[in-house]
Amino acid sequence: MKVEYKSAYEKFSEFFKSKKWISDEEYHKLIRDYCVRAVYAFWHSFNKPVNYDRVVEFVLRKFIQDGMKDKIERLPSRETIERRLRETVDGKFWERGLTPCVRVKEGVYMPNPEMFSEETKKRMLEVLERESSS
Repeated sequence: MKVEYKSAYEKFSEFFKSKKWISDEEYHKLIRDYCVRAVYAFWHSFNKPVNYDRVVEFVLRKFIQDGMKDKIERLPSRETIERRLRETVDGKFWERGLTPCVRVKEGVYMPNPEMFSEETKKRMLEVLERESSS
């Protein structure tokens, strides 16, 4: 599975140009995508799992940077972001059931090691084991 790095505005630009808003399902997918981007961005920057608060900060900041604040009535709430973040580890929201993220422990997430090469996967599994036992 390939994670897309397009901004939310790029992904949904047709909706914005037509002045129509997206459905609730599409809105939830959009927030899930932002959550996945947050988890991967944190991992690639720090090589460690990210907690819920950092994901919320990232998602809200990216919503504003991508110009979403002007396209919707209000920014997503912390609770909405938390629900969508939990969905990043739920196979029913992803093709083939392979989730882009894994939950390390309550409120802590990292990219799914299955998405990476064997060498990287091995290092990630070590981090996952160490972090989940602490």
